[in-house]
Parts: sequence; C-alpha cells; structure tokens
Amino acid sequence: PVHNPLDEMLTPRERFIVKLVQQGKNNQEIASQLNIAEITVKKQLSHLYKLFGVLTGQGSSTKIQAS
Repeated sequence: PVHNPLDEMLTPRERFIVKLVQQGKNNQEIASQLNIAEITVKKQLSHLYKLFGVLTGQGSSTKIQAS
C-alpha cells in the first residue's frame, strides 16, 4: 500500500468527509449521510480548508480532490 500523509494528518471523520467531497457531494448530502447538522459539516470543512491552506470552498474542493 502507498503511504498517504493525510492518513496521519486527518481524523477518520475528516478523511471520510474528504472522500465525500471527492465524490462531489455537497454540504447537505454530507450532513445527511453522516446524520449531522449541515452547520457541523461547514465547520468541519472550514477546518479542512485551513489544513489544506485554502481560503475558499471552491479552491479547497479542487485541492482536496487532487490529494
């Protein structure tokens, strides 16, 4: 297996959210799948944006998909 630095950097929940973003899911779809509030998804994505060094959701989505 290939070593992925994200495995060490992200929690299991964050890795799952990244996977959902990579699949093109929007915040509402992610919230529904995780059975959490959409605002919680937004907060978690905001945290991920900071980790990835991105200021906007659009740029983050592109950067996350490239990871």
